[in-house]
Amino acid sequence: MTTWDTIYSRLSVFLDDELNTEYGLQQRVDGWNSAQRMLAVQHTPRERTTSLILESDGRSAALPNDFLAIKAIFDADESRWWQSLRLPLEGGYRTVDEQSRVFWVHGSVLYLERDVDENDDIDLLYYAYWPDVETETLNGTLSVVNSADVMIPLWAELPCLHLTAAFCLQPGAIQAADIRQWNISVDSGNPLHNVRAQQAREHVWWWDACLGRVPPVDYHHGR
Repeated sequence: MTTWDTIYSRLSVFLDDELNTEYGLQQRVDGWNSAQRMLAVQHTPRERTTSLILESDGRSAALPNDFLAIKAIFDADESRWWQSLRLPLEGGYRTVDEQSRVFWVHGSVLYLERDVDENDDIDLLYYAYWPDVETETLNGTLSVVNSADVMIPLWAELPCLHLTAAFCLQPGAIQAADIRQWNISVDSGNPLHNVRAQQAREHVWWWDACLGRVPPVDYHHGR
């Protein structure tokens, strides 16, 4: 876990903007949240557990808003682990005598093969996105709400800083490209002669290099 104050300070160094005049708070927060989402999908998601709240049909439940993929489902009342439905089915169908209990996900809803009593204690173990850093505006001033709680693993701070820096540099790279399109060829050079674009690519390279040093979590993307 880290804090937004730490992230903000290190971003200022990465972006050579220690006076905080060029890259605003909202731009940095948007870039950081995007980096966290990529971290979850590409490499290391958050791991969480919650109790399933079944719909009236006893066979379906809405998935949490931060859901990414299912790790496991455990029925504590029966001491039974549910299994993910695998298609195609062997023999083309399942019988009512099957001992295993299966589930599947469609959209943002979890479906259970068999009815479950609404009082049963069923735990959903799942992979989730990391919580966003949130902002609010009070009296015309933008500030971060949850500055003390940035939940990513400590090792992931460095790669996320690099990807956030690339995000922040991108608008300037586009602006530079727009301006230089009117230059004569001698002044414009080739398309790679865009310092901000090159630096953004450098930060993306560091993102990939840092993630490559740590084994990723082995999970099946469920959305």
